[in-house]
Order: sequence, then structure tokens, then C-alpha cells
Amino acid sequence: MRWIRRTRELLPALLAASAIAIAGASAGLGCRKAPAPIGTRSAGPPQRGGTLHLANTVDLRTLDPAVAFDTESQPYLELMYAGLVDYDDKGAIVGDLAERWEMSPDGRTYRFFLRRGVKMQDGSDFLAADVKRSVERTLHPKTSCPASSFFERIEGYAALQAGTSEQLPGVVVEAPHVVAFHLTHADATFLAVLALDFLRPVCKTAGARYDDTFGAHACGAGPFQLDDWQPGRFLRVKRFDGYWNAAATHLDAVELRMNVPRLTQRFQFERGEQDLLNEFERPDRVRFAEDPRWAPYGVQRIDGAVYGEFMNVEMRPFDDARVRRAVAAAINRPNIQRYLEGGSLVTGHLFPPQIPGYDPTYAGQVYDLAKARTLMAQAGYAYDPATGAGGYPETIAYYAGDGEGSLRWAQLLQYDLAQIGVRIEIKVTSFSQYLAETGRRRTARMGWAGWNLDFPDPSDFLDPIFASKSIQQEESQNHAFYRNPALDELLERAHDELDPKARIAMYQQAERIVVDDAPWAFEMYPMRYELVQPYVRDYRAHPIWLLYVRDAWIDAKGRPTQTAALGGRRLGAALGALLGPRAR
Repeated sequence: MRWIRRTRELLPALLAASAIAIAGASAGLGCRKAPAPIGTRSAGPPQRGGTLHLANTVDLRTLDPAVAFDTESQPYLELMYAGLVDYDDKGAIVGDLAERWEMSPDGRTYRFFLRRGVKMQDGSDFLAADVKRSVERTLHPKTSCPASSFFERIEGYAALQAGTSEQLPGVVVEAPHVVAFHLTHADATFLAVLALDFLRPVCKTAGARYDDTFGAHACGAGPFQLDDWQPGRFLRVKRFDGYWNAAATHLDAVELRMNVPRLTQRFQFERGEQDLLNEFERPDRVRFAEDPRWAPYGVQRIDGAVYGEFMNVEMRPFDDARVRRAVAAAINRPNIQRYLEGGSLVTGHLFPPQIPGYDPTYAGQVYDLAKARTLMAQAGYAYDPATGAGGYPETIAYYAGDGEGSLRWAQLLQYDLAQIGVRIEIKVTSFSQYLAETGRRRTARMGWAGWNLDFPDPSDFLDPIFASKSIQQEESQNHAFYRNPALDELLERAHDELDPKARIAMYQQAERIVVDDAPWAFEMYPMRYELVQPYVRDYRAHPIWLLYVRDAWIDAKGRPTQTAALGGRRLGAALGALLGPRAR
């Protein structure tokens, strides 16, 4: 720690030198210039056939939509499960398993008319009873659905959660192909949250209650079905021809290789063994983005997401708002912005630009080292930067997640917090372990936090991660375990409010409460950059879903034959022999 304190003034230079070293290593292992794109694009309509090869640096914790609420699992849940409604490529809500729906004049009843002739992936007919069974399975308290509070206005939800009922009277099977949802109050977000993965129908093999073994034989009604899942290594989903709109699915299969380092992914992509690349070492991202040959095949945008640090308000020292505010003020956001080189946008507040209520004039949390030290002193943890004496006396375990980027980010934070006497020990975990431990009450005091847009409404950035109703003993998305009665009351009123302007004003007030109370220290809106090979067609950035490949297809004429022939199992075995189990 003393070395870090002594080199404070050298940090920008050290970061620059680190970037140069990484770039040099990357160039030495590969080439100084990005290689040419592989294959071509031919004229003609979409073709059926081909496998799309993907990779990531982590594993998938579950394939059960009832409990999955992370950005790594979601793209594959979207392939395997279909909901009553979904989002189209403009972000509008459209029917999926439901061909149409009606809403009562008071906004408290939604009636869905299901498509006939739809099959589940186990071959059974899809009926309204499957909807009710799946909803009750997800919202039962034994399931620990991390977003169950989204659906608390369904009649009977409170009794089901309290254990005084095993049924949801608010979900009614009115006919084999008609199901109605009755709400206790009108909810302007009901259709939006219904479009998420949680309540998507699952096959009868899932049972009436949650069983954590279901993910191994996941089964729904989506356009792709599970073919092979080796946790931590490999996932393959294949086209399900029983899907109601199977004619719109062109790919034969999608394969994912997990726990593949970024550098390995780059090599695979450059050889045509990986068809889409979205996890980069920073120098590699720059060289691809600046190469005009790759410009037609790159997609770049600021994500509808916010990153920062959660602080568990039930555990010392973060039960004191002054300490939390000190942490938020100690983070050197201007320096982080220089380090990011424009790749993302630093922030001190919650709502990203895509969310109604985003206010670009609102500064939120700002870097102020003197203020941070004053707040620490007021909390009883005065720190002397000259001697290194004082500060919070215990070392705090910081959950950094997995991957090279998470570790580097944590090291920047470690340096900044040392300047106010908050010493953190970086705890690198698998993504599944990170989710389990940070979602468990009184377990993780502090860690990396990120929230990605589920639906384009400010409630999505407040209710799941800051409302007290989202606190659970396990699988809590409110990792700060933050509870504020004034905020809760305001969020409830905003849900009832149907006037858009009044709703936005309430949510802006709610954002300011969270920013000031600082259960999170807000830091960054991430920039997403993705590359596809020329022969990957019709892959676009979806306004809601990440890595949305439902519409993609393979241009067989443009794809080199040797590339098309290399399957995921064969490549996984080869990489395993060369690089060990993490590369499989």
C-alpha cells in the first residue's frame, strides 16, 4: 500500500505505459495491423443453415429463466424461451406466444389470447395452463426469483410470497388458449416486465415448483432448444422447428465456448473460428475500430447500462452514509475517463442516456478528494495521507467478478480508495460465485456492480436494485441491501402515475435520493463494440436485448469452407489440449 501512495502523481503515466505494454504484447503475439476480414458477402435473400460460433470469458450460471438475471445468460434465454410478448427491433412490445391481448379500462386486467397449434420443446401442446403453472413456479418464494417484485401487483402475490397460499388467483385460465392477469392496481410497466424472461413458459418437466436441476435439461417454447450444455465449457442450442414462427429462424445452431480469454478469442476470430467478437483487450479494440476494412462489420454504441461499486448498507462501515459518500467522492472519474480513452463515458449518476428522465445537466456524484477525507473524519475514520495513518481499520474484501477488465478496474479503485484510508483486498471470483455471494445477505460488503437495461423505463434502474422490496436472503439484486422508506413510497406513487411527465419528475427525484445516499458509487456508462465476420448477415444491435442473434444468418457462399467445417466440440478439444481447461 505504501508503494501505491508514493506513486499517486505517477498513476496517469503508469496507466499509459501499461497500455503501451499491452499493445506491444498484443502486437508481438499477433500483428501490428488488424488482419483482413475473412470471407465475403454475396447478394441474395437470407439462407437457412449454418452454426454461429461465439465465445465469452465467463461461464453461465443457469439456463432457468425463473432465476437468471444477468447479462451473460440472457442472450441464450432469449433463444430458448418465448414469452407472451416480446420486443421487436424498434423496442416496441409485440405479441409472441400471444397473438393479441386486451387491457381493461381501469388498467387492472390484461387478457391474452394464445396462438393455437404452438408446441413446447418436449412436444406437448402449449396451453394457458402452462402460463399459469410457469408464473406460479417463478413467483413462489422457494424460487428466489431475483425480480419477483416486478410482479407484486398480480392479485395473490403477497399471500403466495408469505406462504399462506400456494396459488395465484390473479392468473386465471379462462379457456385452453386464454389467460388473464388481474392486478391489484394499474401498473404502467406491466407489459414491459412481462416481456422479460422470468415468466416465460417452461415445459412440464420443470415441475410446479423450482428445482435447481432443471437448467441441465432446460425446455421452453422458443426458436432454439438445448442440445448440449457442459457448464463452464460449452453450450449448443439448435433450431426448434416447432416454434410458431420457425420460418423466421435461419441458423441451424448457436454454439458458445465459455471461459475463453480475450486474447484467445481474438486469435479465434482472426482465424475465422469465431464468428462474432465482443470482448476485447483494449489495444485490440482500438486497432479493429480504426481499421476502415472492418468498418462495415462493426457495431458501436453506449449501452443502456451503468457500472459502479455497491456498498452493503447492512455491514460496517457502509452502514454510515458518510463513508458511502466519501467513497463516491474519492473515485477519480476524470482520471478514469483518460484511461478509457473515450471508449466509455464516466458518470456520477444513475440513469443512462437511453432512459426517460436522463438529465445531462445533473452532475450527481463528483470527484472531490478533500470532501471525501472530511466525510471520513466525520464518520470517525480520519486519515493522514502524509503518514498513511488512520482510516478504516479493517481491510475490506472487494468482489471484482471475473475477467481481465474487472481486475484492472478494481486496481484503479484500490488506488483511489487508499487515498482516504479505505483499504480493499480484491477478490476475484467466477461470475456464478460473484452472483451467489453478492446476492446473499450479510456476505459481501463491497464490490463491482453493473445494471443493464431490461426495459426502457426509469423504474427498471430503481425498483430491482434500490427498492427495499427487492431485498432477499438469497439471489438479491439489491446488492447494497439498501432500504429507504421515502424512496419506497415515491417509487410506489410513480408506478401508479399514468401521466408521463409526472412519472418522470418522480423518478428524477428518486434518482437524486439514491445518488445522495450513495448505496452505489456510480462510475461509468459502458461502450459496447462488436465485430462480425462478413459472412454473418443481419446481426444488429437490438434496442433492448444484448447479443441478439435470432435474426442472424450465415452467408454460405461468403464463408470459407474450412471455417464452416470447424465445430465447437472439435475446436474446444483442440484449445483444451493447447491452453488448458479454461479455454475449452
